[in-house]
Amino acid sequence: MSLRRLPQKTFSAEAGDAAVLHVDTAKVCWHAGSRYVVSKGRLKRLERVFPSRLVQPLRPWLKAREPFVIPARDFRKPRPIEDEQRVRLAADFVAKRGAPRETLWFAMLSDALAHEGLARHKGIEMRSEAEILEFLEGYVGGIVHSLETEGFSRDVATYESSALVDAEGRVLKSSSGNHRFAIARALGLTRFPLRIVGVHEHWLAGLEPAPRDLPRLIAALREVERAHA
Repeated sequence: MSLRRLPQKTFSAEAGDAAVLHVDTAKVCWHAGSRYVVSKGRLKRLERVFPSRLVQPLRPWLKAREPFVIPARDFRKPRPIEDEQRVRLAADFVAKRGAPRETLWFAMLSDALAHEGLARHKGIEMRSEAEILEFLEGYVGGIVHSLETEGFSRDVATYESSALVDAEGRVLKSSSGNHRFAIARALGLTRFPLRIVGVHEHWLAGLEPAPRDLPRLIAALREVERAHA
C-alpha cells in the first residue's frame, strides 16, 4: 500500500514501538489539537449540509479511515502549547503542589461544583470539596510523583501520548495523553515517549530520498526524534 493511502490505524499497528519518539518535553512547543485531523474536517463539512444526528454516527467509520499522511488542506495551524489549558493547569499544580487549594485546577473544579453540583475529570466525578482535594492530591499528585521519580512507565500508563509531525518536521502534541505530557513538561522531563500518529504531506514530500516503504519512513522519524532529543 502507498504510504499516502496508509490509514493511521494501520501505521500504528505495523510500526508498533518504532512509531514512538522519545523527546525532550521542552522541545515540543506546539499543539495540533485532534489527532483525527482529516475525519474531524470531513464531519464539519458534512454538518454544513446534513443534520448533526445523521452525521455523528459516521464518526467511528471516519476515524478508522483517518490517513497517516495528512493533506495540507486539513492540517490546522498549531497553537503555542502554553496556550493549552491543561498545560497551564499542570504547570501551576506542579509549582503549588504542596498547597492544592491554591491551584488553578482546584479553582476550576470548585467553580464547576458550585455552578453544576458536580465537577468532572474524564470518568472521575467529584461532588464535594473533599473529593476535589482527593483527586488533586491522590490522582494528579500520584502522576506527578510517578513521573518525577520513575519517568514514564508503562506500568502506570498503558499507552503513549500522541503527536503529529508538521511540514517543517516539528513534533506537535495532539489529543490523547495530554495531562500526563503536560505534567512531564512542567517537571522538565527530557525523555518522554510520544507516539506519532500522523505526518504532514509536505514533510513527507520534502524528504530526500522520498521514503517509499514503512522502514524508510520510520528511519525518517528517527531523524525527527534526534532533532527533539
